[in-house]
Amino acid sequence: MNTRHVVQQLSEGIVALRQGGWSGTETIFARTLLLQRAKALESILSTVVTPAELDWNHLPKQVAEASKEELLEIAAALRDECLHGLGDMPLCRLNEGQLAFYPRLLREYDEARKSPSQIKKLNYVKLLRKSVLPHLWDDLSYFQAMSMLLSYLHVEVDDLTLRIPFTPHTFSVIGQQHRSVLVNTKELELCDWLLQTGGRHSGVKLKFWKGIDGSGRDTGVYVVDAMGTNSMGPNRDSIYGKLGVVTGSLADADPGGIAAWAYGEMEPIVRRKLAGIPKEALVVNIGHSLGASVAVRTYLTQQEMGYENAYVIGYNGGAISDPVSDEILQHAIEHVVFVHNRRDWVQYGGKHLLPGALYEYEFTYDGTIGPWNVLWGKSRDPIFHGDMQHLAGVLVGAPAKFTISDSANLRTGALRSFNHMLTQWCPGVWGGLITGVLKPDPEEYARKALSYRTRSQFAKPSKIW
Repeated sequence: MNTRHVVQQLSEGIVALRQGGWSGTETIFARTLLLQRAKALESILSTVVTPAELDWNHLPKQVAEASKEELLEIAAALRDECLHGLGDMPLCRLNEGQLAFYPRLLREYDEARKSPSQIKKLNYVKLLRKSVLPHLWDDLSYFQAMSMLLSYLHVEVDDLTLRIPFTPHTFSVIGQQHRSVLVNTKELELCDWLLQTGGRHSGVKLKFWKGIDGSGRDTGVYVVDAMGTNSMGPNRDSIYGKLGVVTGSLADADPGGIAAWAYGEMEPIVRRKLAGIPKEALVVNIGHSLGASVAVRTYLTQQEMGYENAYVIGYNGGAISDPVSDEILQHAIEHVVFVHNRRDWVQYGGKHLLPGALYEYEFTYDGTIGPWNVLWGKSRDPIFHGDMQHLAGVLVGAPAKFTISDSANLRTGALRSFNHMLTQWCPGVWGGLITGVLKPDPEEYARKALSYRTRSQFAKPSKIW
């Protein structure tokens, strides 16, 4: 754990809470987050640490200038402030309207993915812009919406400039030094996309978004969104069916880890796409499930290319098996966060997770869209799950149950090591089990040559959607 980094985050949050930086439901979430951050400090504090006297007027400076011993004393004081001073606040402020809207939202998403009509898909995007994104005030819920409620939708209309509002004003992972450009960013504009349609394992898809201010000028904020698995199951976009692209085989028993082969083939093209982003830009790599591991790989590529302001936010995934340099490990501590659901096996599909913060949620909201069975009712879609705990909690005003842990080292663990061993020693058995669930398209195995689709280089968007 980078103790100073955690203490800085906690001190900034407490000061903002005391100064009325949040209101209404946001206050409840801020208090919940601070409590979990305080509990995460228990692993480095002992009862014999004497809490420091806090200078509330200059707390960030006090933290920045503290010695190692003084930092532990400040951490103890902040822990006590949270655990004893925030415990009497209300647990939730339930929004009944959003609670009823959430299942409808998932149905609309399901119908948009299954529809071949680009108009149907764009109308769903309009619903997101109007009724979902404006309610997402923090980075974790906003990027969860992008990676789980938008990324799986294939919008391919070259004569349109697609924009979505950028609404977060509270950030759990992005550093304080970037807040000014984030505040100035009012919308995200889809400027490019890349879809792998052939290769040893096809299906890697990246969307490149750039931030713009109220006057349409670039703000220096970029989001690289990696799509997760589109299987033959309920979560597949119909357009991928027409293209013969199903990413089920991406999670096959790849000795290099999830998506290692596929991304390895695409990396030279990804590098050419990234070359259009200034090196000093703020780049946020996001993804869900398989997409989280691809997002980690784009982050590693950016580190090699010299992007110091690159971040990762991965949902229900992100494990890789690649060796990682000490420099990248050190950078990841303050630039990587994973948001996982307990009992989701996708997160164990690799040898290790990068260092950084890990939010682990219990299953609370079951918004799964799955087929109905007379014996056991509605079944889970094995890929999408529908369990967007943080996002759903923000929408309905009731924080889901979660814990936070921080690490300065690669995360392995018994289950992850066991799964990795199976991919190494029993690839046929393990691969058969995985592909039996993910149902890759047989046509995928016949395509050995790399092929891809991207936004037309000759497209001249005529209007903004």
